[in-house]
Amino acid sequence: MNIYIIKNNEAQGPFSLDQTVESIRNGEHSLSSLAWREGMADWQPVHALTDIVQAVLPPIPATPQEQKVQTTPPPIPTQLEHNENPQPPALESSRVATITAPIPEIKAESDRCRIPAILLCLFLGGLGTHAFYAGRTKEGIVLAALFAFGVFTLSSGLGAVLFTGVGIYLVIISFRIALGKYTDGQGRIITKWI
Repeated sequence: MNIYIIKNNEAQGPFSLDQTVESIRNGEHSLSSLAWREGMADWQPVHALTDIVQAVLPPIPATPQEQKVQTTPPPIPTQLEHNENPQPPALESSRVATITAPIPEIKAESDRCRIPAILLCLFLGGLGTHAFYAGRTKEGIVLAALFAFGVFTLSSGLGAVLFTGVGIYLVIISFRIALGKYTDGQGRIITKWI
């Protein structure tokens, strides 16, 4: 069985299995080097050829039955050698499938409940009580200020327009709370009903 190995962008070989194992042990080639042998369609990293890897790596000693098995890992070495963990070579981008979809952020569940938030929003929402209940202090202060401004400008007609806009906003917020899309002051979704 003839084995060829790429080094410095040149194919070297042919090597026998023993010569290949010896060249890897001597450091002339590594497990991340590309290799080809008869019957293979394309070049592959040496670490993909199991017979070579098994010949290079020492056998794992069997643990005697009476010997106690260690259940915790040993301490982490303070300094690792440079060639201790060879990396496989980079493959062509057309042959490698990559996942580029972002991992969705999982938000924690709030300790607040939907029913009290909806009732506060529908009946006292103009005062911002649902926002204060959910811990959204800034939103509560803005709603309370708009309510107070609307009361003082009610006679001029501006208050009626303001109350209508706040009313539409509160209906939308109550639907968001009911659908589980409303978050508390810490960004956690309010999901519990009671």
